[in-house]
Amino acid sequence: MRKSNAQVALKVISIIIMISAILTLILGLLSIFGGALLTGTDQDSFYVALGMDASQALLIFGIIIVVAALVDLFVGIFGVRGANNPDKIGPFYVISIIGVILDVGALVYSIFTGGFQVMYLIEAIFVIVCMLLAGSVRKQRGSSNYR
Repeated sequence: MRKSNAQVALKVISIIIMISAILTLILGLLSIFGGALLTGTDQDSFYVALGMDASQALLIFGIIIVVAALVDLFVGIFGVRGANNPDKIGPFYVISIIGVILDVGALVYSIFTGGFQVMYLIEAIFVIVCMLLAGSVRKQRGSSNYR
């Protein structure tokens, strides 16, 4: 049973997303737990305008990043599953849409807090590419040539 180029590409990118998600999860957890060490130390005007200090901002940032990383991890898992079996690609669409929304949210938040992270942009691009590849895989459902 031969896999199509879209299936192979989807599987490879999904594995890359899973690795990236694990690294991002670690970063988010460091933001959550490391932010407690900064209580009251940074009074940047951006945070003061929002009524918070750096530790509170890092906590919020960390929670957003952890949620986005977990969704990306599921995107990767469902992407591999869908690449292996085109009949199971449906749930991938739902979780990848959520992943794009959260990745863009994390990217926007990092820009507004002055810490643009290329990693979040790359993750969002990977998830978008996976969605496009999944469209090709989805068209293969019912085709006996690709499984």
